[in-house]
Amino acid sequence: MSTKDKQAHAFKHVIGFALCFAGFVLTLVAFSPGLMSADSVDQWQQGRAWAFNDVHPPMMSALWGIFDRIWSGPLLMLVFHNLFFWSGLALFWQLTKSKSFLVALAFPCIGFMPQIWAPLTTIWKDISLGASLLLAAALLYAADQKKSRAALFCSLPLMFYASGARLNAATATFPLALWSGLITCRLFPGLRIYLPDRARGILPTMLGLVYLVVLLFTVNLSTKALTDGNTLFPYQQILLHDLAGIAKSTGQTQFPSYLTEAEGFSRERLAETYTPCSVNSLIYGVPPVLKITTDVEEVGALRAKWRTALFSNPLTYLKQRAALYACLTGFSTQHVWMPFFPASGMNNPRPIKSPMNLLTRMFTNYFFFFSDTVLFRGFFWLLLAAGLIYLALRLRLDGELESAFVLATSGLLYGLGYFFYVPSSEFRYLWWTVLAASVATILFVGYLLRNWGRLRERSTAGLLK
Repeated sequence: MSTKDKQAHAFKHVIGFALCFAGFVLTLVAFSPGLMSADSVDQWQQGRAWAFNDVHPPMMSALWGIFDRIWSGPLLMLVFHNLFFWSGLALFWQLTKSKSFLVALAFPCIGFMPQIWAPLTTIWKDISLGASLLLAAALLYAADQKKSRAALFCSLPLMFYASGARLNAATATFPLALWSGLITCRLFPGLRIYLPDRARGILPTMLGLVYLVVLLFTVNLSTKALTDGNTLFPYQQILLHDLAGIAKSTGQTQFPSYLTEAEGFSRERLAETYTPCSVNSLIYGVPPVLKITTDVEEVGALRAKWRTALFSNPLTYLKQRAALYACLTGFSTQHVWMPFFPASGMNNPRPIKSPMNLLTRMFTNYFFFFSDTVLFRGFFWLLLAAGLIYLALRLRLDGELESAFVLATSGLLYGLGYFFYVPSSEFRYLWWTVLAASVATILFVGYLLRNWGRLRERSTAGLLK
């Protein structure tokens, strides 16, 4: 092998890792110590005080509290998220580069795409979920492709953390948990030896379901331990927005008395303040139009009113939910709703300002240049995930299509679930959907390129029949 060939071989071996390392370093240099929104500040303060509530998943707040004792502020959380994210892409690159160099190179490259990179600069629970699930998916892929039990076991803490990173994480972890059950059966064939034939077929599914239940149970225990069993009833934001939307459409105010008798409430103010794209205008303000409560009886009355309004006006409920979801997915809006509003660092608390440098300005301009394109419109990524699922099923999950199918399903279920419980239309909510669909697309394209000839022969044979 000539010197030039050796250099080319070395370049092909390290370029993916170099790109991932560059992405990691550039993010830290440009956006250190990490950007923060109001939600981020709230989680940081809870972790710092070691006093948690369940409006935000306390697991991330607790981790942030530990990091804050080592280095005050968001820096270590920024490092944590980016380390998981770029490591996941690097692992996918390592596992696929021998199959197709150019396709594998797409893994580190997607990290620089604006719809993925922009939210990664901010300390959000959405990023915690997505970054940890990406690395977990890469480890599961390694376990399946390399028959590595170690990779399977390494995915466990990541799946646990992801399950606790958001209140709705189960919709994203469900397909990965089932996939884990299937991989477990492949790596431990002895599990099926003493089972009857019928039970052997459903064992992977049963293992996956048990795994999911254990994850949810342990996360619930952790949440109760950290919050000391107290709850602020975070779902009431959804109920309030639903009731306000129904009231605006029907003209009938169906709220419990603790709301209608509160200082800031009036039908006129409700009608003026309500927007289909967010609950924030209703619950924030001095005084708010609809106040948040921690009283158990009041929350019970709110639930009762919501059920009555829902069953009395099901089409109106679905219509206002659809309007909010259209805002979230960018389907009905000229501009994407707050894709990365903390990008200037102006939302950071005063002691922790994020100084802007040349890279900050350059990357922020890059993000905003694409902010109103299809890249930042969730409906595109939902349709892409659905299309990948359909094509993978048509090809009967042949070969490595299984991994693409799992990731696309995870992203689609996670994104679709927001129809029923999203409180406002922030692009960050769909970050895992975007990321999962992107990785699934690369896996799917790689499969097609490697098997194009065989697939054409199979298609031709089918037509001749």
